[in-house]
Amino acid sequence: MLNFKGMRFPIDVILVCIRWYVAYPLSYRHLEEMMEERGVSVDHSSINRWAIRFLPLIEKMARKHKRSIGGSWRMDECCGQVISDTTIGSRAAIFRS
Repeated sequence: MLNFKGMRFPIDVILVCIRWYVAYPLSYRHLEEMMEERGVSVDHSSINRWAIRFLPLIEKMARKHKRSIGGSWRMDECCGQVISDTTIGSRAAIFRS
């Protein structure tokens, strides 16, 4: 669980900075300027510390909800005449009727 005790800035500001840093190709200094335009005076080193502190925790929490991939799959097979031989091949093969 994320622990925001002792943080100087509100949780919303911290999470917005971290989300923008991860989602878009922005540097900490660009985020500092963007937050300054929105009326929040935050230093780029603070955003760096937040990223170091909270990103591993957020990733761990997100992995719990991530769906597994590649659990089970099947390849379609069909019979056809390929260059005068009757063989079993995948749909990607070139068939002649």
